[in-house]
Amino acid sequence: MTFRLIYRSHNRIPVPQRKSELGAIFSVARSQNKKADITGALLISGDWFVQALEGDEPAVKALYDHIEKDRRHERLS
Repeated sequence: MTFRLIYRSHNRIPVPQRKSELGAIFSVARSQNKKADITGALLISGDWFVQALEGDEPAVKALYDHIEKDRRHERLS
């Protein structure tokens, strides 16, 4: 059975750096998520992220633990 986790967070990346920073995030995430067999979707709206992650429960929870520590966003819920 596939485990799904959905969260939202507030973007802390300064506007002038967002394009390059988000590009770097996407590159790393695609590679790492593929290795962990995790799929999902990321929505960016203004200063907010909403992300759905799907895969094996321990793998998704480990990724979320890593995401929680990322200082590029805050107020995860």
